[in-house]
Amino acid sequence: MLTAIEKNGFTVSKQSLIDEPNAAFLSFVLCPGDNKNTIRIPEDYFPNVLVFDFGAGTCDISILELGLDKEGVYSKNIAISKFEKLGGDDIDRLLAIDILLPQLLDESNFKIKDFRNREIYDLIIPKLLPAAERLKILICEKVSLMRTTMSIEQISQSRDFLKISIPVNITTSKGDLTLSDPKMNIKGFADVMSLFTDENLFNAISRIDNEYKFSKIFAPIESALKKANLTTDKIDYVLLIGGSAKNPFIQNALSEYFFESELLIPADLQAQVSNGAALHSIIYNGFGKNVIQPITSEPIMLISVKDGREVVEPIIAAGTVIPSDVVTVNNLAPQRQGQQVIEMPICVGGKNKILYNILIHSDNDSGFNLNDKIRLDFEINADKMLICRASAGEKRIMVEPLSPFSNRELTSEERIKLKAEKEFNIACTENGGYPTLQSLEKLHTTYDNLELNLQAAETLELINELFPGKANLNNIGVHYSKAGKKNKAVDFYRKSLSEAPSATTALNLALAYQYTDRSVFEEFLDKAYQLNPTDNVTLYLKGRSLIENGKAEEGCIFQQKAYDSWKKMFDNDTMDKWDYSWFASCATALGKYDMARIIKAAEPNQKYDNLYSADNLTQFYNANDIVKK
Repeated sequence: MLTAIEKNGFTVSKQSLIDEPNAAFLSFVLCPGDNKNTIRIPEDYFPNVLVFDFGAGTCDISILELGLDKEGVYSKNIAISKFEKLGGDDIDRLLAIDILLPQLLDESNFKIKDFRNREIYDLIIPKLLPAAERLKILICEKVSLMRTTMSIEQISQSRDFLKISIPVNITTSKGDLTLSDPKMNIKGFADVMSLFTDENLFNAISRIDNEYKFSKIFAPIESALKKANLTTDKIDYVLLIGGSAKNPFIQNALSEYFFESELLIPADLQAQVSNGAALHSIIYNGFGKNVIQPITSEPIMLISVKDGREVVEPIIAAGTVIPSDVVTVNNLAPQRQGQQVIEMPICVGGKNKILYNILIHSDNDSGFNLNDKIRLDFEINADKMLICRASAGEKRIMVEPLSPFSNRELTSEERIKLKAEKEFNIACTENGGYPTLQSLEKLHTTYDNLELNLQAAETLELINELFPGKANLNNIGVHYSKAGKKNKAVDFYRKSLSEAPSATTALNLALAYQYTDRSVFEEFLDKAYQLNPTDNVTLYLKGRSLIENGKAEEGCIFQQKAYDSWKKMFDNDTMDKWDYSWFASCATALGKYDMARIIKAAEPNQKYDNLYSADNLTQFYNANDIVKK
């Protein structure tokens, strides 16, 4: 939005901007209005306030320290945590997936397996979201009334249904879907909410083959507490703001989590941010003063090499006051003599959020010398822009100011995926709206490298439909198997084995039945052995099967053959990446435990990341040369 304003000729002082939780805090403190509870500041005591801003798209946390001085009340920002993958919209999605989608499919006489996942993600679920949100609001209103006489635990068992008389109609590739009266009972809603509020559950929540992922409400809280070096008992007040904070299950979870803290809920949850932003602007523009000093929410970090391994070093710490001092890094050097390019990836919060990759190219054929000193200067100005200056030897560059905190930075995987999909869409447009074989194969390669197996499978399946004979049916099955779609994997394995019998496909079929149908497993394992009696995985599994059937001596002979073959490849460094785990299992089965540990340690890291070249990174030569001016 700020970019759009500036492009239209308006000038905005970024110093007059304020983080949403801090804005809400200002509004609550300076303009209490109808709020029943207030924040009390005793003399010689410094209460900590955690602001929980739970909106539709994000969940932002701010922790502030309050105190009294000669000018009255002062506030100090301690920590900020921004979570873009948690918001009220995520609750709506989970309600749509867990409650409304089964209703829709049942009424329309379809099953979820009838649809490709992409159609579910991009078409069906979005059409259900308005109904999910409306039902969520209705249930929250009802539960809030019920809380006057009942506990949340009692309410959560209620089977009372609420419905809306607004039908959902969706046209799909398989036909029309209809949900006449979307409905939801309180228990079902409570069960979904427990996934966001139960401290005893795993941190990550996922649905539909891990494509939809959510965080619990405690994830941003714990992140902020960690940055502030505080525990829950050190928080005196918890201030709730944002429309999603109206949810009574959220309120109850926070009151239990912060059982020693006072929970503050403004009368108007949604107006606090706008009111506070206006107050901040008036105070700043009128008196030139920040009531709450802004700080960095995440550390600014540099990816480099230390002691031969890749490291991510913090340059500007989280919680640094803005504007910051200049931080200088003068302990860097090229990795090798003659290095033609110096790469210095700058990231925010961690390696998966790369902000910018600073590139310095050598001006001569001999490249950089090992003794060429590399220097970086960082600072964050009053406009919350990161200023970077870099030099390598005699060459100096300045990077255009970067905005590290205003927008969510994409992960490396997200950037690679979006780039590939953009290129695919361009290729389709240039081809009259139809995908080419080359563009589909390139897209599949990206999905495969990123281990997005479901997308990889569906892309190969599309290739098979549009260009018969150009996609390996066995590989489609492999991708579906890795994505947890066993039935679809088996279908493609059987088609592949029928059309082009191979030991690999027979083995994959055997593995699909390994833990569910022993007789079918052994049937296809024997088939794989007949087609290729020298395959190592087949020999190992054949040996294990014989041992389990009481033929230990014969089974050990099979496993030893597999081990000897793998060992030869291991010693000659000719082993395929997928063989390491099998080889380690075989070594363990034969009692060669030390060798198994050696194999596991040698297994290559298959992490895919083309945002920078590890060969061009800088290296640290002294760990103590990060200084402040």
